[in-house]
Amino acid sequence: MKNIKRSSFALNLIRFRKQKGLSQDDLAKTTGLSSRMIAYYETQSINPPLGKIKIIAEALKVNISDLIDENKTNNDIMNLDPRILKIAMMIKDLDRTDKESIYNIIKSLHKKQHQEMPK
Repeated sequence: MKNIKRSSFALNLIRFRKQKGLSQDDLAKTTGLSSRMIAYYETQSINPPLGKIKIIAEALKVNISDLIDENKTNNDIMNLDPRILKIAMMIKDLDRTDKESIYNIIKSLHKKQHQEMPK
């Protein structure tokens, strides 16, 4: 697979789509654009039409400037599994005590996973 250099627009589109827990198909249905067009915008498009950017921004509930701003890209978020983002959205709705329980469980699992193996 060849290495693709994506535009800031493409990187932001991917990030916001994943933050919302949407697949390319989900976004296509919301915008009325084809899944193929969404995939193209995420991989090859350099200068998509402003009208299409506006449609996508409205569907993602972000400003147009959020999609085209070079400073908005974040590779860590882009590479997250969409299931993690969906779970984060569910955690957001829990009460404080339940959130703390989940945080403690995750911290404990992370610590256990990253402890040095005995030599």
